[in-house]
Amino acid sequence: MEVFTLGIGECGRNMTLKLYKIMHENRFKNLLRHCEFSVTDIGEIRRIKSFMDEMGISQTEAMEDEEKIPDKIGVAGDKGKINLIRITEHASHAGGGVGGLWHTAASIAMEFVNKDVKGTKHAKEILKGSEYFDCINIFNSAGGGSGCGAGPVLMEYLIDLSEKKGLFEGRLHTATIALPFKDEVGQWRDANAASNIGRYSKHCDAIIIADNEYAENLAGFGMDSRAHAAGMVNEMLAHVWMWMPLASLKTGTEQRTKDFESTDFRRMLSRGEWAGPVVPCFARYTTQQLEDVDFRGLVETTMRDGSMVNCNPETSRKVMVIVVFPSGYASYVLPPGKPNPNLPEIPTRNELRKYLIDELFNDKKKDVSVEYLCSDAIKDEVHVIAFLTSPHIPRFLELYETFKNYLSDKEQMIEDIYIAAPSLRRMQKKKRDEVVQESIRDYENAYSLFENYLKFLKYDI
Repeated sequence: MEVFTLGIGECGRNMTLKLYKIMHENRFKNLLRHCEFSVTDIGEIRRIKSFMDEMGISQTEAMEDEEKIPDKIGVAGDKGKINLIRITEHASHAGGGVGGLWHTAASIAMEFVNKDVKGTKHAKEILKGSEYFDCINIFNSAGGGSGCGAGPVLMEYLIDLSEKKGLFEGRLHTATIALPFKDEVGQWRDANAASNIGRYSKHCDAIIIADNEYAENLAGFGMDSRAHAAGMVNEMLAHVWMWMPLASLKTGTEQRTKDFESTDFRRMLSRGEWAGPVVPCFARYTTQQLEDVDFRGLVETTMRDGSMVNCNPETSRKVMVIVVFPSGYASYVLPPGKPNPNLPEIPTRNELRKYLIDELFNDKKKDVSVEYLCSDAIKDEVHVIAFLTSPHIPRFLELYETFKNYLSDKEQMIEDIYIAAPSLRRMQKKKRDEVVQESIRDYENAYSLFENYLKFLKYDI
């Protein structure tokens, strides 16, 4: 499975660059030629380049003559590269993006999709190149403005490109989003998050969700706890998205129980006509730990303590587990499996699957998939990745109640719109009022989508 990744807005950029930087380590470089990365922002795109400088990512640049803005950044000689793309003519001098006003970002993205916007030809060429990939994933913050607004629009655009090329069947389309901290600025961030989920729900196969608030609880409160929590989310999501394609690719260093394709991921992560809400889980264990505890318990612990959203694993509709062992375990854990007294006892895939069905879920009809992967990229560690599809997520109900209350107080809502996007105050009154009313209508439409999504998922609302 080859992956086309698009990071939108500040949070989406950070997630994408974290994934890129991890893949750029020598042990994972084989994977880069199977992936392509693009980042965009409604605001000043040069700040992305500066951020990459701070991260120590070396760069080559390609300029569009008419604009003199770097539009392609990567590492010389690598097939895997980062494309810095523009979706608006004014991206070079827009400054701080759209604030929290996702309506504006959605409008800019719609204009990019439907018109020939000056300075964006290269961006469309890059996005059209997504047709060569088995999986398309968009990273963004659910509570912000740029990614929240533009993400669903660009996802629909990329899906339309797939359908026109006759490539839609079997391709995996996912959005990977980070929920905001609960008391971050005001109600509008929760309303944005619910809007983002609702708008993605009819386009994607899966919405892979991490929660910054839950990560902060895990990280512990204290100085810079939020920065630490956000960094932890980016790190965990990067490892999840690194091992997903490696579960199916023949890079020369991996061995696996089967070739796991995009259609397999789609079956396990999707909910049919609606996107599957998916909670990813990730944990690393030393090989020494395998000698001290029951391996099945470690997998269960990963689902409970390594999940990126507060949820109950038992309520999941489907579960997919990928376990990555050092290559020295291959003859032991992969079929036909030869006993090795020098290695800790590891259950077979079927034994682990049966344990999860019988002991964790107590439901023989539960759809559980377990895959083992052995890789030269890790030495003295075992990585466990799990995907919980459609578990009960209490945060969804919190978002719903906040969103409902938000819409009921139009005066407060208008005030929050101005807080989210201070640039509105510089507009002429007529234009300003139009933008505010359009934003309210967009929120109301997004609320209906989110409400219908929760009803489909059988939440008690």
